[in-house]
Amino acid sequence: MPYHPQSANRLTERIHAVVRSIMERANLSQLVIACSGGADSTCLAHAVAAVMHGSGGHVTICHVQHHFRTDDEKDALVVRAMAKTLGAPFHLVCLPVAQTDSTHHRSEGEMRDLRYCVLAAVATEACADAVLTGHTLDDQAETVLLHLVRGAGLDGLGGMSEDTQRMIPDILAPQTEARTDGQRIRIVRPLLSVRHEETVAYCDAHNLAIIHDPTNDNQTYSRNWMRHVIVPALRERNPDVVSVLARTAAHVHADADFLVAEAMTALARCDCRSDAACVSLRAAAFASEHVAMQRRMLRHIFVQVTGDVPRASIIDAAQRHASATRSSAIRTFGVVVCALAFDRIVFGAKADVIAWISRAAAERYPLAACAQRMQTNQTIQLSLTDASVAQYGLRIVAVPPPAPQRPHSEDSTVFVRLPRDHWVEIRNRLPGDRFWPVGRAHTVSLSDYLATRDVPAPVRDLLPLLVVNDTIAWVIGHDSSAEFAATAATATHCCLLIRKNTPARERIGTTHG
Repeated sequence: MPYHPQSANRLTERIHAVVRSIMERANLSQLVIACSGGADSTCLAHAVAAVMHGSGGHVTICHVQHHFRTDDEKDALVVRAMAKTLGAPFHLVCLPVAQTDSTHHRSEGEMRDLRYCVLAAVATEACADAVLTGHTLDDQAETVLLHLVRGAGLDGLGGMSEDTQRMIPDILAPQTEARTDGQRIRIVRPLLSVRHEETVAYCDAHNLAIIHDPTNDNQTYSRNWMRHVIVPALRERNPDVVSVLARTAAHVHADADFLVAEAMTALARCDCRSDAACVSLRAAAFASEHVAMQRRMLRHIFVQVTGDVPRASIIDAAQRHASATRSSAIRTFGVVVCALAFDRIVFGAKADVIAWISRAAAERYPLAACAQRMQTNQTIQLSLTDASVAQYGLRIVAVPPPAPQRPHSEDSTVFVRLPRDHWVEIRNRLPGDRFWPVGRAHTVSLSDYLATRDVPAPVRDLLPLLVVNDTIAWVIGHDSSAEFAATAATATHCCLLIRKNTPARERIGTTHG
């Protein structure tokens, strides 16, 4: 319902009860309150100090000076005076001044990151449990609308959380000594159920000085535009629109929490594994999940890789690629790269993903230690120089071959037609190698063939080649040559690549606690 004025005593009791409730649920005793001097944060500081009086808790009031205006030092003086009246320590932090000769103006998001960065440093210094901010029900409604305009998903439409953790990038160094080193800051918003009109009335009832920042009237900033133009227009249609939007946010937030739990189950179904700095999952299992669950899973993976929440547009693009790709080419989504490596999709930084693919390729199709000649019915052992890693037995059998024993789906078989007089060797690629893929009218360079197949560069030198009379007959794990290609009916020989052993501790993708 629209806000209706309350008596001073009743209003004070309500706001104190709201603040006391969340502080008890959050188990807060050491606090930093971010106070701009406006009605919302001033109300919060006074109410928290009143609730914590005599409880043994500790409150630090922090004012962030943005240098937007030449007279913003006056704001700091007002907040300092209030802190002194409340008997709370006061901490003033000045943000670095933007270069005047720069055409770049800090966005709202950049300013928010800067504030949280310095607040995190103050909270660390004060050994605080959390930073409290004065966001109200009106701020929640504006946030939902802003996220809707920007195309956010459920998490954005769920608005702000009452109690949340935020990753803080180290964006101030070297301008200041307030290094955060990617730490997390706990943010608690006790007034999310309180209207802005109530905070103004609370300040009036307690004779608290309120600062009016003219910057908040500048509609160049999206939130100010939403506050002064869009919300009033919506309120003309529905006087209770602020409460409706906040209630919708609460419902969506609960739905999003449910999907988070479901996503954890889905990740297990997809055999999600963490290996060093990469996260991987089975491609076929991921493709079988509902698109909404795919997005939720990717969001979790991106947060795990980067420590930050990606934009919805990045997740959408990654979902479209990961759910349908048959290419092992590396694709970039924001700061995360994605690649299909054999039967798994791998996410991480580019260098980490390349290293992951190299190790996986070495395990699946290991390097031959050196060029080795083969004869029919002779078995050649393929392995890395480290014998503890997977070993394979490659054998050429005259057809009709006996039914091969293939206990692992990773094993490879190919039918070939070999000339009467032939010699066979196993080696890796050499400069100038050419290959005649099935379906092509002539040979192509092996390098071009592997690039066309989207085989990542680190893998190309790891693939063993079956060479017959100096001609590549089989790129093991990929195609056989048109010159030697055959079916079960026309083949003279069958090549079997059989896995011998793979110690579990060496398997790619082993989860590390």
